[in-house]
Formats: sequence, structure tokens, C-alpha cells
Amino acid sequence: MRCVYSPGHRLWLSYFASLELTIVSLVEQMLDLHRQHAAVKTPHKQTALDRQIAATDARIDRLVYDLYGLTEEEMLLSLLAAQSSISTGSL
Repeated sequence: MRCVYSPGHRLWLSYFASLELTIVSLVEQMLDLHRQHAAVKTPHKQTALDRQIAATDARIDRLVYDLYGLTEEEMLLSLLAAQSSISTGSL
């Protein structure tokens, strides 16, 4: 069976490829931030890195939610489930 891609399909493929590159870049940034955090000695620098880590994590989450086409309600449910897992130690 032969797949035929319309211009619209190519646009979606381009979008997903771009999204993948963005997520990979953010994950690499996150790993670097964690390495920096482990090396810093001052509470001020640790707090600044904590904020950068949280912001990067939120950006990754948002891109993944967009990738899967989640609604705002589904995003909220996902966040609540993650928080529940963390607080109960079931991760």
C-alpha cells in the first residue's frame, strides 16, 4: 500500500519535527541545569537554578500536552495525578 501525503500532511510532519527538536533541546537544557545545580554552593544560585528548572519543566510539559492535543481540563487532571503520585511516593 502506498502512502500519499498532501501538502497539509507535510505541514503536520514539519510541525512535529520542529516540536521534537524543541523538546530535545529543552531536555538537554534541563540536564545541564541539573548539572549546574549539583555544582553550585550558594543558596542564591541554587534558588535561581530551581526557578530555571521549574520554568523549563513547565515548557516541556506544555509542549507534550500540545503534542497529544490535551485540553486544559486534561492538563489539569494530569498535573493533579502527578502531584498525587509525588505526595504518596508512588513514582
